Amino acid sequence: MSRPTFPPKPAIQRILVLIPSAYLFYLNQGMALRQAFQKAGVDCLLMVDGMGDDSMRALLGSFMPQAVLSINHPRPAAMESLRHTLHLRWIQDNQFGQNDYRQQSENAPSDICYFATRRLQNVIPLQGRRFTGTLRFAATPAATPPAGAPDAAFSLVGYIPPAPLLDASFQINAFQRFTGWDYLSYLERTQQHSLDTSLEQLDSIVETFLNQQGTSSRYLPADALRLFREEYFRAFNRLRLTRQVLSLGRGCRIYGTPEWQSWAEFLPYFQGMLATRQENDAVFRATTINLHNGGTLSHPRVFECMAARGGALMANRTPVETELGFEPGVHFVEYDLSDFNAAARDLLDNPEKRRAISDAAYRLICEQHTWDHRVQQILTDILR
Repeated sequence: MSRPTFPPKPAIQRILVLIPSAYLFYLNQGMALRQAFQKAGVDCLLMVDGMGDDSMRALLGSFMPQAVLSINHPRPAAMESLRHTLHLRWIQDNQFGQNDYRQQSENAPSDICYFATRRLQNVIPLQGRRFTGTLRFAATPAATPPAGAPDAAFSLVGYIPPAPLLDASFQINAFQRFTGWDYLSYLERTQQHSLDTSLEQLDSIVETFLNQQGTSSRYLPADALRLFREEYFRAFNRLRLTRQVLSLGRGCRIYGTPEWQSWAEFLPYFQGMLATRQENDAVFRATTINLHNGGTLSHPRVFECMAARGGALMANRTPVETELGFEPGVHFVEYDLSDFNAAARDLLDNPEKRRAISDAAYRLICEQHTWDHRVQQILTDILR
């Protein structure tokens, strides 16, 4: 009689996952990671980062994890006495709160430093002591195909900065000033049809504009620079895309934070917040064409839409990331402002093409981009 075989024990038995805030995006992601770790046989505790050193020491002393995974934030100071506990840092944003990671070097480097995208890794000068690499977002595939026909032509899930931000006035001297709207006019001339967020050129784009206005980034406070490097750029792309979609006359369901309500032209289309994965899936599955606008295809919205097995995804052109496995025309439809209308109309008129794209994307997510895949990558990297 042969003995039963058991899967090998994971390299760690306990891991602490620290999310940077209690915002719903991080909560949903943290819970997905926790479930995947537990499925792999690792006890996972999920907490919100930001507690004091004494509280963190108490937590570490009670739970005794072999590894701590922090999203965005650096290694907690309370870990300095835990020489055998690994710290993994997963940077998902180029800027979080008051911290611009592109301008920082870490004094206490993590053992492993992950970046959510290759673009982030290229512009942020941080390294792990043992390993530096890319850990991408992921999704939980829908268990069943959608039932029934979609009831919306387009849906857009995302954030737009509040419109009044663009009214902010920046005084150069007694006779010269400019506003956020002047910056958007400049971006219109330089970006033209592109809806990409040029992370690699972001600082030079801002500096050129400020020089044209007779000033420099040296003379702007950090809060003002964040507007030009983050909020205004995002408003610029979301504003142009949403206007382009609505020009087709098929409407667009908009989901996200309440800032959309500050834009009078978009208010009639705003549907509110999607708090849970199930709510997101329901929207993706009830939509003919789902829209993505961002600086990378390696984005939670892309993975979750594909995993929902709903309407086909249209995504703006960004630098090619071959390691993702996403092929234009196979797993999604690529666009910029010059060809959006033609590409959208082609999809709207071709249900067979939409279903083929959706099915191919769903299969790829199941094969390469689930949270189980990400946890296995983490456990493998710990053994490096």
